[in-house]
Amino acid sequence: MNGVERVEQLASGRFRVHVADAGRFAEQVAEQLAGCAAEHGWRLYELVPERMSLEQVFVSITSRDAAHEVTA
Repeated sequence: MNGVERVEQLASGRFRVHVADAGRFAEQVAEQLAGCAAEHGWRLYELVPERMSLEQVFVSITSRDAAHEVTA
């Protein structure tokens, strides 16, 4: 699906869809997922955008930078 980087299974029947550019593709991906679910008869209960807090963004960036320094 255009804009989707990967899909992560959280639990039985629960998934997290990672979108390449959330601002640009999130709404399109949600519409495509809903359409695909309807087309295949899947029971889709909700699509919830996940937002990262400023703290989560900071931890993600700094841990990624630290991992890069270790491998470099």
